[in-house]
Amino acid sequence: MTSLSTARDRYNAANSLLCLLQALEGRVTVIELRNEMAVKGLITQVDGFMNVSLQNATVQGNDDQHYHFEEFFVRARNIRYVQIPEDIDITEAIKNQLEGKPKAHKTDMSSTTKAKLARKRQKETLKFIQKQQQAETKEVEPQPPGTSQETDE
Repeated sequence: MTSLSTARDRYNAANSLLCLLQALEGRVTVIELRNEMAVKGLITQVDGFMNVSLQNATVQGNDDQHYHFEEFFVRARNIRYVQIPEDIDITEAIKNQLEGKPKAHKTDMSSTTKAKLARKRQKETLKFIQKQQQAETKEVEPQPPGTSQETDE
């Protein structure tokens, strides 16, 4: 896992899907760029702003040519999609990344209303994903987060 140097980086990682991208460190994946190009390589580092460093990268250009680079850096603003390998359990990867984070200090932004709301939404989303996975096995349609299951009578 990447060591995040500032409290702001740790906050961003814990309150966004950046932690999922950081869970891909050490894995080979494909990053699709905004300019219609794709980069496939071993993710070596993901920083707090979602900039990605790759090794042994192959870039597929717009002319369908393939270019090989020993090291390749992708700025976050150029990323359109990151393909998550099928063998990764997304829910488990996020949980593992969040559990591996150092506990927030009082000087951190963890006690702000915005941070509390973000944590609440994260928990709702994780519960929704778990219900969806259970529903796939039971073939029952789950309710999206934030909606009640009560009916008007």
